[in-house]
Amino acid sequence: MQSLVSTQVRRPFDPWQLNNMTMDLKQLFIRAAFINEGTSESYSFSFSSILLAFLASNDPISKWFQTYVEEKGIKFEEILNYRKISKDKLEEIRNRQILDQNSAKLNFGSSLTTSARDIFDKAVEIQKSTNNGQHALMDVCHIMGAYIYNSPTTVIARNHGEQMRKWGFDNEDWSNGFLTQMSLSFESELNLWLNIHLQTFTKPPKIRPILPTYITSDIWTTSDTLGYRRYAYALARFLGNDKTVAPISISIQAPWGGGKTSLMRMIRDMLDKKLRNQNRMVIKNFIITQKKR
Repeated sequence: MQSLVSTQVRRPFDPWQLNNMTMDLKQLFIRAAFINEGTSESYSFSFSSILLAFLASNDPISKWFQTYVEEKGIKFEEILNYRKISKDKLEEIRNRQILDQNSAKLNFGSSLTTSARDIFDKAVEIQKSTNNGQHALMDVCHIMGAYIYNSPTTVIARNHGEQMRKWGFDNEDWSNGFLTQMSLSFESELNLWLNIHLQTFTKPPKIRPILPTYITSDIWTTSDTLGYRRYAYALARFLGNDKTVAPISISIQAPWGGGKTSLMRMIRDMLDKKLRNQNRMVIKNFIITQKKR
């Protein structure tokens, strides 16, 4: 039965969907179609061919994913065997130049499996919930999010959850790494993605700190050059929670230039956005100096 569900086909894309994709995403789907060309299947896009397309694409999210798969020991060879494609063929598709005429592979004569359509529909849902960030168009991150953020009751999880676990995927750990990458690439959207994580897994994400590769100034900033945004987000959620009762004091300690003011400014900005129209909180800044005698 699962095989029948997996191979049902539908028409893939409506015109507005094609017009609302980034070039990176179009290239990812074209590579997915190339991957399925080497099989006996009659459809252009499948759950596994899109997953493998991440490993054959050169956009920032896909490049990060390739490193993640290697570091986590994901059973890459088993995914290739399942899709009946060789490692050399996948590498050739990665190096293949995507030309304008290849866009025909996204035309309406193409077909995709029900599972692939479920991934696309989930990506549309995620894109709509994050579209007040940097992404006006659907991008590669939304498709990857559709693979990650599935509760056990979703059709995607029922059809492919066990299969993904056998290949070595842990979706919560995958999300932690993905959000770390998103914090670097699309900082303004991070809070929206953190909410999707919490809705799916309930536990706060573990965004891995990444040391900056440049020298930072000791002047305060709301640009997160020190990797503190996850702490600001956690504190802002705590302070803005209806169950948090005043009075309360929070101490932030660090040496001179350690980022205390920047952290507080980020917390303030997050609270401002949440509480601006609720009249629930007044935020004041005090500058306290210590005079030595």
